[in-house]
Amino acid sequence: MVLWEMAPDIVRLLADKGAVVLAGILAGEQEKNIIKLYEKLGLTLQEARYEEEWVSLFLAR
Repeated sequence: MVLWEMAPDIVRLLADKGAVVLAGILAGEQEKNIIKLYEKLGLTLQEARYEEEWVSLFLAR
């Protein structure tokens, strides 16, 4: 999964008080794994929006 593989680079390139929106994520297990990974890298989930089986995540430092 691209968002998984690119996570370290995405977080590294993010400004000190930056935020990122991740989309194209399947709700459920994939969503949980992505949130855990990005939180481990120092981001905090601010909001999740759902449409059918998809979710987009808004995370910030």
